[in-house]
Order: sequence, then structure tokens, then C-alpha cells
Amino acid sequence: MTMLEQLIAAARKIKMSDEERETQRQSFAYGNTHFENENITRETVVRASQLLKGQLHDEAKHCTGRSGEPCSID
Repeated sequence: MTMLEQLIAAARKIKMSDEERETQRQSFAYGNTHFENENITRETVVRASQLLKGQLHDEAKHCTGRSGEPCSID
């Protein structure tokens, strides 16, 4: 077994917690969006994630998009 195969086998055994998985997901989203739009910050990604999960539902009721239209997350 090559070193790469050993590393892959070891990685398959790792169990990530929900918090670790969410952090990994946000990091991936930030890296891919910031690459194309420097205005995207880590905070932007975290807030978007929270909105999508409904954790900022009340706050979202009062936001507006770029066109001035109310945000809709329902």
C-alpha cells in the first residue's frame, strides 16, 4: 500500500462532528466565493449559512436585497 493509499484509508476513519463539518463547509464556501468576489468575507458566509438554516429568521424579515426588494427565506 502506498503512502497516499494509507493516508486515504486513515482519512476515511475520521468522524467529524456537526460543528467541524459546518466549519469545513463555511471555509469551502468562503474560499470559492472570495476568490471571485473580494467583498465576500468570512462573516458574510457565516451569516448566509445561519440565514439558510433559519437561525437569523427574525433578522431576515427586515433585510432587503440589492434591488431593494425584501429578502425571502421562507
